[in-house]
Amino acid sequence: MISIPSLIRSLLTPPTSPGVRDSILWWEWRRLPVNLLVGAYGAACLLIYLAAINASHGLQPGEDAIEPVAVILAPIAFNICYTFGWLVEAPARALAPGLTPKLGPRLLAAGLVFTFCAIGLPAVFWAGRFLVHLLLK
Repeated sequence: MISIPSLIRSLLTPPTSPGVRDSILWWEWRRLPVNLLVGAYGAACLLIYLAAINASHGLQPGEDAIEPVAVILAPIAFNICYTFGWLVEAPARALAPGLTPKLGPRLLAAGLVFTFCAIGLPAVFWAGRFLVHLLLK
């Protein structure tokens, strides 16, 4: 079984020959594993969020914990943003072929950090609210 740190290390390995074509292929070969990683993280955060919001009694009667449209649109929005990775890198490589091979991995790492923070924020907020609720009880 592959550990999460080794998976992330393999995803962030720079291409051997960073040209325009290879940079696009580098991004596309990683699309499915990155989607699975983000999806698993999102599912875990969703479970934490639901458990924390339920346990803290944060919803009023008739309110929904989840906006179904957001759950459907989030993966689509993520993949659009993911595509911007190679849409930024490929022209940059065409204009400056001597760019570091680490450009793609750095863009991907920045995107993953932003994505994990955005996905995790509701879970962290409601888990924190639940913990404060427990402490003040």
